[in-house]
Amino acid sequence: MKSLELCEQAEDATIWRNRHGLATQLTALCQLYVPEDVFQFLCPLALELGSDMVAAVRHAAAEAVGQRLEAGLGKTDAGLRLERW
Repeated sequence: MKSLELCEQAEDATIWRNRHGLATQLTALCQLYVPEDVFQFLCPLALELGSDMVAAVRHAAAEAVGQRLEAGLGKTDAGLRLERW
């Protein structure tokens, strides 16, 4: 039983690196697709990665979301300020 648990832990240790890599590429991925597709497919992914159990994954996802928000605000309304939220 313990060997099975060790194998699962070892697998999780490598899989989080894949999730982290995906989280760091979210900003670039968003630039490849139209806003409707970003909203439908990539936003749910970003939210899922933002609640990951590994802090590095959460941090990378939060950075990507922040960059997208900043870029989106700049394009939609140059006069919009975060203080208005």
